[in-house]
Amino acid sequence: MGINVTEELLDKIDNYLKGSLSTKENFDFKKEIDTNPELKELVKIQEGLFDTNDYLNLKNRTNVRSFEAINHYRNQINSEDNQQLLSKIKEAGEKYNSQNTTSKKGYLKYYVAASITLLFSTLFFLNSSSNLEDVYNDNADWSDLPSYVSKGDESESTLTTGEQLFRNQEFEKAITALKKINPSHKMYPYALFYIGAAYEKINQNNKALEAFDEVSKIKDFAENSRGYWYQLLIYAKENNKEKATEIKEIILQNPDNYNYEKVKELDI
Repeated sequence: MGINVTEELLDKIDNYLKGSLSTKENFDFKKEIDTNPELKELVKIQEGLFDTNDYLNLKNRTNVRSFEAINHYRNQINSEDNQQLLSKIKEAGEKYNSQNTTSKKGYLKYYVAASITLLFSTLFFLNSSSNLEDVYNDNADWSDLPSYVSKGDESESTLTTGEQLFRNQEFEKAITALKKINPSHKMYPYALFYIGAAYEKINQNNKALEAFDEVSKIKDFAENSRGYWYQLLIYAKENNKEKATEIKEIILQNPDNYNYEKVKELDI
């Protein structure tokens, strides 16, 4: 680690999390945390350690990324492989808080060991989440969905109506309208684009994935590879690195696939 993990530092983190620092000390330490990524991760891990020792009201966690990190930390430390370490942490925590300053030094190694053991897993998780979060936020505005402004036969008219409902953010009505298009009709794959996007907008991601997967399997549809791209966005939204990577690899198998060049540059 690039920082020196001492008892003084852990005590300072302890006081910071409990809100015991003075206004100036808190401001200065917060600034230090914000400019030192390794210190920031150690603070998050120590926050997780406190939580395992029943420090349930240390901080009102409103930051989603921090909340996800702590949840990931809990999952890691409660896994079968880490049960022995968890036991040591709890035991050390009880003894640490009951000993005087001199004796505390004997238990410092447990906190340091716990931090080091899980730091890299947590860092990997945060970095992966950040990358996927960026992929989703930078691309999931659905502005590249094909647009239909002219009305032809009944199915094309229904598609236009569905698009208008979607763009008016009436997503459930859009889904209902678009599902009236027969799967055998030439406009059905385009309807699936909007159905999938509408499901994504109302956070029914599994149904969105089903719609986009169906598009990707229509081999005689010239734009079927868009289905892979939209699936990638949904998996990025869900922070599903494994599935996002799988879809990325599928897209990169053919330079003619939709957004091939963009996908090549994605850091997943």
